Amino acid sequence: MTVYLYGSRADNSKKGGDIDLVLVVEDKSVLEQVILAKPAVLAEMKSNIGDQKIDLSIITENDKCTDPFWISALNNAILL
Repeated sequence: MTVYLYGSRADNSKKGGDIDLVLVVEDKSVLEQVILAKPAVLAEMKSNIGDQKIDLSIITENDKCTDPFWISALNNAILL
C-alpha cells in the first residue's frame, strides 16, 4: 500500500484547506478490509495531528492508472 498527499496541501503556493490523502491498495483482495479499517485510521491520525479535516480515499492500483480524476490528482501528489 502507498499513501499520497494531494490537493492544496501538496502545493506550497496554496494555503490551508483540508488534508487530502489517497491510499492505493495494490492487492484488490484486501480492499474490503482496508475500507473497514478507515474509521480507525482516521481516528488515529486525528489523535496524532489534532482535529483537522482529513479526506481519505481508498483506491486500487488500477484506479490510479485508469481513472481520469486520480491520474490528474496524483500528477502533483507527494508520496508519503
